[in-house]
Amino acid sequence: MNLTQAANSFRYTLQTHVAEGNLAALRKLLTKKHMPLQCPDPSNGWPLLFYAIRFNQNNLVEYMLDQGHEEKQISKDFNLNTALMIAAEWKNEVAFYMYVDRFPQAISMVNNDGKTALIIAVQKGLNGVVTVLLDRGAQVNATDREGSTPLHHAAAYGHFDTVTLLMERGANINVANAQGWTPFDYAFSVDMRDHLQECALAIAERRPIKVNSLRSHPMMGASAYGQTQPKLDLRTLF
Repeated sequence: MNLTQAANSFRYTLQTHVAEGNLAALRKLLTKKHMPLQCPDPSNGWPLLFYAIRFNQNNLVEYMLDQGHEEKQISKDFNLNTALMIAAEWKNEVAFYMYVDRFPQAISMVNNDGKTALIIAVQKGLNGVVTVLLDRGAQVNATDREGSTPLHHAAAYGHFDTVTLLMERGANINVANAQGWTPFDYAFSVDMRDHLQECALAIAERRPIKVNSLRSHPMMGASAYGQTQPKLDLRTLF
């Protein structure tokens, strides 16, 4: 086995321990090899923290944060995605709240596509996450590299309550992106266009806009750490 093969094997073993949530084995291997906690993947720039978030191993997320994973700098992959973006992308709300409480400065960061964590959360319809981001200063009308706002994305993905939430928080329905399209032009369906118009009318008439199904903060209920994870076929994951 040459050095490259050995490194790949070691990296695969680390990622397997993370995917399985095997903290004891992970700590043992890192200590034995005198490796840093981050151990970024040379194929995509992902540190181990991102894999823990992706596989919903939130006990490992908490351990890594407690051990100073982000002590020197906010981790980013090769596309400049942050842990908040990875958590939103993989709908790991527990990890998202855990991270944003410690590193709120990551809220305003953008990746190579010009997307913030807010835009990614909007695309996924994570209304609880969207609410927290807006409460903590995320810009509701910030644009991505194509000039599209969070409202463009909410309309395009067909998230009715997310559209309602954004407009209630000041999203501008008239912003045109680089192609000259407004959120109305981006709408997923005729029903979405009607909904956008209804929201705009309610705002103009200073009527409250009802938000029907905001997702609750996952940390407010039973602990998510004890949830049983489905068995993973690791061959399909790396």
